Amino acid sequence: MVKVTSLGEILVEIMAEDKGHGFRHRIRLLGSFPRGAPAIFIDQVATLAQPCGIIGCVGDDDFGRLNITRLRDDGVDTRAIEVRPGDATGSAFVRYRETGS
Repeated sequence: MVKVTSLGEILVEIMAEDKGHGFRHRIRLLGSFPRGAPAIFIDQVATLAQPCGIIGCVGDDDFGRLNITRLRDDGVDTRAIEVRPGDATGSAFVRYRETGS
């Protein structure tokens, strides 16, 4: 029985290895990391061994499959994740300034 349910975005994060400003120049990137606040939240619920699931959608691509696999492996019920053929999974590119902001 699912007791805790999360609803919302499931995306992938690509992070710059070095701190700096912007993405105008070539930089080293790390990732891909499964992300999205609702997905992170429900993944943490699962790590506490609580019955849980997520409602959302991903693209029919490697990033979408990465997210579903990670969540399922951690114990999240992923049956309500729609895989959308022809659509891309959302992505976020992250870079921190020298100050850490």
